[in-house]
Amino acid sequence: MLQIQQIQQNEATEENHRNEACLQYELSEWLLRNEILWRQKSRETWLREGDKNSKYFHLSTIIRRRRNKIDTIKSDLGEWITDRKEIRKHFLTHFTSQFCEEEVDFPTNLEELIPNSISDSENEELCRIPTPQEIKKTLFDMSAQKSPGPDGLPVLFYKKYWGTVGNDVIRAVTNFFISGRLLREVNNTFLVLIPKVQNPTSVNHFRPISLCNVVYKIIAKILVSRLRPLLHKLISPCQSAFIPGRWVAENEVIVQELLHSFKQRKVKGGMMAIKLDLQKAYDRVNWSFLQTVLRNFGFKETFIAWIMECVTSVSFKLLINGGLTDSFNPSRGLRQGDPLSPYLFILCQETLSRLIEKQLSERRINGVKASIGGPAITHVMYADDIILFSKTNKKETTILNQCLDTYCTWSGQIVNRNKSGLVFSKYTPKPTIGHTKHLLQMKTLKKDAIYLGAPLFLSKASVRDFQFLKERLEAKLMGWRSKCLSWAGRCTMIKSVAQALPTYVMSTFELPNKICESMDALNRRKDWLSKEPMKTASPIWRAIEKAKKIVLKGACYMVGDGNSINIWKDPWVPWLEDFKPKPKDDSIQLNPQMVSSLIDQNAHKWKLEALEQLFDQESVEAISRIIIPIRQREDKLMWIHDHKGVFTVKSAYKLNHDNSSGSNAGFEWQRIWKLKAHERTKMLIWRIGANVLPTKERIAQRMPISDTSCSLCKSQIPPAASGVSDLTVLVCRNNEDIVKIVLDPPCLGRLQNKAELKDHYSLIMGTTIEAIWNLRNRVLHNGEHINLDAVVNNIESRILEYKLSKEPPNQKVPTEPARWCCPPPNVVKLNVDAAIASDFSTLAVIARDSNGNILKAWAKRSSHSDPLQGETCAILWALKLAAEESFLHILVEGDSKISFDAIQVVTGVMRRALNVLLQTERVRGREGVATERGSCDRERGREEELRRGS
Repeated sequence: MLQIQQIQQNEATEENHRNEACLQYELSEWLLRNEILWRQKSRETWLREGDKNSKYFHLSTIIRRRRNKIDTIKSDLGEWITDRKEIRKHFLTHFTSQFCEEEVDFPTNLEELIPNSISDSENEELCRIPTPQEIKKTLFDMSAQKSPGPDGLPVLFYKKYWGTVGNDVIRAVTNFFISGRLLREVNNTFLVLIPKVQNPTSVNHFRPISLCNVVYKIIAKILVSRLRPLLHKLISPCQSAFIPGRWVAENEVIVQELLHSFKQRKVKGGMMAIKLDLQKAYDRVNWSFLQTVLRNFGFKETFIAWIMECVTSVSFKLLINGGLTDSFNPSRGLRQGDPLSPYLFILCQETLSRLIEKQLSERRINGVKASIGGPAITHVMYADDIILFSKTNKKETTILNQCLDTYCTWSGQIVNRNKSGLVFSKYTPKPTIGHTKHLLQMKTLKKDAIYLGAPLFLSKASVRDFQFLKERLEAKLMGWRSKCLSWAGRCTMIKSVAQALPTYVMSTFELPNKICESMDALNRRKDWLSKEPMKTASPIWRAIEKAKKIVLKGACYMVGDGNSINIWKDPWVPWLEDFKPKPKDDSIQLNPQMVSSLIDQNAHKWKLEALEQLFDQESVEAISRIIIPIRQREDKLMWIHDHKGVFTVKSAYKLNHDNSSGSNAGFEWQRIWKLKAHERTKMLIWRIGANVLPTKERIAQRMPISDTSCSLCKSQIPPAASGVSDLTVLVCRNNEDIVKIVLDPPCLGRLQNKAELKDHYSLIMGTTIEAIWNLRNRVLHNGEHINLDAVVNNIESRILEYKLSKEPPNQKVPTEPARWCCPPPNVVKLNVDAAIASDFSTLAVIARDSNGNILKAWAKRSSHSDPLQGETCAILWALKLAAEESFLHILVEGDSKISFDAIQVVTGVMRRALNVLLQTERVRGREGVATERGSCDRERGREEELRRGS
């Protein structure tokens, strides 16, 4: 720094510029290394730019280490242990015992609770040897800077040096899938102890988290990627954890509705809910039981052997106070931190679901209904968070207790009856309550009980129920963290951390206005579609009803057979306002009429004459764009603002926000926050716009000062510039020079893209304003001389710094350029694409043989202007062309991942493409035609293989 300052004071010669540039580059390199070091040490992931190598990160690191340090622990006898070696010994003894197998007893067929559910083709896919591309993609999809395992190498190392270590990694992973054996060193694991409470005093106050080696995590993630798509058909709907398409809030809604019915419904004998706590649930899973469960589901022995090798070949070392204990080998349990563990756990947990469902199907228990005509609910699960529902009588209580005992005997689990609790309906007799508590050995839950991070019981004092959200936010904003951050850092913290706190709770509950206002203040600092909410409706249902207007704005029917869609009342034309067609004129009678009356069911087309008689021209054109499915299907209500057609809180919030902010009020402020510039720069511009910057003029309004001239050129500020005082660019000659220099740099000539030019100008102007303000402060307070060259260099370096900070972290790994690859011998590859214009699209298909020779090419115009429908039409057309040309083996390649996923029936139905995709079933359904999934990233295109005959 001293050398740089000395050079800056010398003459502005070419040699001095070169020397300064070299020193600045060297300084930047050292600062970057130091910044990366402290960012990694602090484990703070939410702050991406600014404040990285600051007091905040230093304190984050120190406090995190101090919190994780174990100075003293209480033994099982109640004695305090302070010696470090004795502390390690105590933890080692505890966890060695905790992961030691206990005797279990279960029938091999698990009483036929679990039928064989995996098909031969699914088993074949599960047992496939992964390709090098699949192994590489799995690695590169992993987070780069997660804590490393015993190998000491984070994922970032493997990404950066893939060219060197890639072949070895591929051989190691492939060897496991071929041999079924895992090197013990690969599965060595560190156990780190994470405190579960503020001041832990017992071993039970710590949660053991596993740090696995990268090679093992690649293997585990490949197995998970194959297992995960099958879970929806293996796991009952009562379990909502880790399964694609299921949401944790569903459990919350069901539980709240049932508990609300406890206050309203009079059921003979009463009703009850049992909130279960499984003691050390993951750590107690019996391996033999897990293997039996997998076998009963119908998994092939090869796949089961892979899973069991991953689970049983592990060895642990505890990481305590920076040191390691001796290693030990567990004989039961699933590692928390292993990608496989959550999925294996819910497969085991499904046994408990099947035990309870069997009792329900045999009518030995009845479950609980939220209303008279509703379904009977016996239990809901989110991983190991379980709530059982039952009528409060001795028979059903005994049966549920027997189910729990059976499951625990089989799996090795233990119900912690001290932490479990009971909830009884309002009209349950007191003698029955006492008898049930005695039978189950559980207490009644307290009123402040929490379920899945939200209050289990809601009172009339809703502000008190949700006070915990305000307290959490207060702790975030008022603690040491915010005090150590700059203005820009605090602004980023509010947006990325503080405002995310209530999101989960708000997705289920309606927060009281008082709580919302107080949190805002802290930051500154079918029948269901039509009925009014009943007076006795639950708080959850009232919140749903209040959101009805938003839901109606995005709900639209996808036309199937048209039998359930009313032409005039229901939303069914996605391109029209309110999704409803308009009558041709006022004389048309809006009689209740179904959309099916407008469809020629034999030809699978619209009756154009009927459309033209009923609707105006815009509506006719919009309806004509809806494709009638070839196979009859029921009409389905879709959410129009998500490409999967599934309602999400995020898309509903965005829709509501866009509608509520349609006016121009506050538009300029939004432009400031949307600038592509550093948060620090945006905060400065906001302070200028709000006139809260401590300029001489603003200070003079509060206290007398003698000098009100411009700090840079010493000229008096004319009245026309009042309000910006000594920060105006328009009247200061020095500032004009800076602006002229930076607004016309040579690099601008290379920017051809208009959006890039716009962003560049915004970045330059924002950075220039900040540089002017910093220069003004140095001149005014430090008496520095104005050095325009240094200012300009500073502006350019800050622009470069910002651009580098916006690059995805740790992704500076060179990727192979996309290349077209020849298909296998005797296979024709069809490359498809669609070019979308405002009111039409152009489809193109090219057919090539295995030598890359072009066999034929086609192009045509389509009426679809929607990108998703255009891409899907191109795929459909390619399939038809292949059938017409009698290509026996074909491979279709394109760049629309969503379209190919929809064809492969990946979870989620794409609302705009589905009608087109339904037509592909006619092509795919021909004799001898089947599909196989390919995998490729966006750059290389998505592949779909269709083979005909054999």
